[in-house]
Amino acid sequence: MKKQKISKAKGIELCAEQMYSGKSRKDILQFFTKTYNLSTSTIDKWIKEARNTVEERQRAAGQVR
Repeated sequence: MKKQKISKAKGIELCAEQMYSGKSRKDILQFFTKTYNLSTSTIDKWIKEARNTVEERQRAAGQVR
């Protein structure tokens, strides 16, 4: 099976979506390594960058309530 390619911006966005939905680091790593054949360090960097997006979404959700 050929692995897909993904841009950094798209990867960070997918990380943010998964983190916001409550997925663990382990689940996110499994998804990206199986789907896109990425290294753990790359995924960890994306998770770190996605945290800001997740915090903004959580703040926005809190203001709506």
